[in-house]
This record gives sequence, structure tokens and C-alpha cells, in this order.
Amino acid sequence: MVGRVVMINAGGHCAGPKVGHLAGEFVAGQGLRGDAEFGRGECEVRLLALESIRGAFHSKGIMALPGYFGEHLTTEGIDLLDLAPGMMLSVGQALLRVERVGQAPELERTCRFRGHALLPREGVLCHVIRGGRVARGDAVSSQRLARPASVRAG
Repeated sequence: MVGRVVMINAGGHCAGPKVGHLAGEFVAGQGLRGDAEFGRGECEVRLLALESIRGAFHSKGIMALPGYFGEHLTTEGIDLLDLAPGMMLSVGQALLRVERVGQAPELERTCRFRGHALLPREGVLCHVIRGGRVARGDAVSSQRLARPASVRAG
């Protein structure tokens, strides 16, 4: 699967909308430099598809820009819901590992815009394995990890 980065989003509040940027620096084990959640550990990077934001407009009339639902990366052209924990995402110079698809809606950092939260159903939470610069238009590609060969006890 290959998609692209629509926007990099960072903000000053953990549970609030984020501001769109054309580029950003991801740091291994820390997240997006300049974001309020940088270095907090449990939720380094959240992804949300532009298709989900457009779907909220069509189904609920919500006019939202990338970042309004609290995601760090807004993507397009990659089916985020087809990802699974353990999969790797190459995004610009960064390498991300999918930790979970969806987010518990009761978590403190679930961002709601006009009363609606998309991350619990349609977001992807990732850990930064390799840091690097990510810019608007960069490719987002996924790959499954090869399963290790079974080891037999001798």
C-alpha cells in the first residue's frame, strides 16, 4: 500500500486540534518535535486519513481541516484501517511501527471536533522507530514484518 502525507500537524494541547505544517521532524521514541505530546511515550504519533475527514463532512456535515481531530499525520491514499499492530510504515525519512488501530474513546487525549472523535474508530497510533524529516507530499508505504522462522527445541 502506498499513499501520501497531506499534512503534518502539531499543537500546544494534548487533547485539542493541531495546526498544520508543511514539514516536521520525528524523533525516535519521542514523537513529533514541537508537539505538546513530544516525549510523553504512550502516544507518539497518530495518523488519520483525509478520506475519514471527508467522510465526516459527508455524513455529519462537519467541515474540518487536517489536524482538527488531533492527528499528527493526515494521510491520503492508504487504507489505514487495513493496517495491523506490528506493521511498519515508511513516511518520508521516518520509520513508524503500528501499535494499534483505533483509540479508546475514553482516553484523556481523544480530541473531539464539534462533538465528534474520529481517532477511536479510524485513527492509527504509531511508535517512531527511526526519526527523520517528513514533508507534505512524502510517500507513506506499509509493509508487514516477516514472521520469524519457527525454532524447534532440540
